[in-house]
Amino acid sequence: MNDLTRAGSFGAWLVQKGLLERNPLQGILKVNARKKSDEQARAFTDPELCRLAPHISRLRKDYADKFAITLISLYSALRVSEAASLHGEDVRDVDGALCLEVSDRGVKDPKTLTSNRIVPVHPALLAWDLLSKNKTGPLFPRQMERKPGGRVSQWFTDLLDRQKMRDAHVTFHSFRDHSPPAWLTSAYQQKS
Repeated sequence: MNDLTRAGSFGAWLVQKGLLERNPLQGILKVNARKKSDEQARAFTDPELCRLAPHISRLRKDYADKFAITLISLYSALRVSEAASLHGEDVRDVDGALCLEVSDRGVKDPKTLTSNRIVPVHPALLAWDLLSKNKTGPLFPRQMERKPGGRVSQWFTDLLDRQKMRDAHVTFHSFRDHSPPAWLTSAYQQKS
């Protein structure tokens, strides 16, 4: 049992005893019992992110939705469908910190109960001004026309093919398992 598991168990106990309203670690930890470890997507390596960064940066001007959804997924560990189906009402202050609420209300379709969660907004997303808490309705309405995030997912799969990086273990989902390296956070904060 690792430290995060212990802390999550302690948080659940505090909620059960009525000492906390909600467990802040709920949704961070999960065990995927459906897939074997050799079948799961793996995190991107730093060199792989270096190869992808220029292609993602080019999206900012002409494909703002794809750019924003990709960075939200990278910095917040959201699934592509979760990021694409965010609404303005999902960007809110929680105890003085700007957060994203991922829930099953509206058009969202979380895969599991632990998918309902509050995720702090990374400073890089604020620096790029990718989220607006003053907007109502979908943040990315064009991405809602079909399956939420389907266009972004297809674009990303095509990018991986063009970069000869695609395999069974490298997908858009690989953003969820990767903590952005310091160089990437710095680059996006500087808006280079």
